[in-house]
Amino acid sequence: VNTASLETAEKIYLYANYYGSLMRGREAGRLLLDRQQEGLRKAAEAGLHIKVNMVLMDGINTAEVCILAKLLSA
Repeated sequence: VNTASLETAEKIYLYANYYGSLMRGREAGRLLLDRQQEGLRKAAEAGLHIKVNMVLMDGINTAEVCILAKLLSA
């Protein structure tokens, strides 16, 4: 999980291929954020212990490190 922001997701994820459908820009970012959130929610509901990694990209998502840590620790 590298961002919680759609604006940042657009910068990080240039495209997504979802079941053969190529998505770009905001659409790709929204898809990836939604799928990540759904996967984390389902894993938590199943009682799994979850470890989340984040790649820090200087100038792109550096301001979101603390935000993500708080969101994901809940």
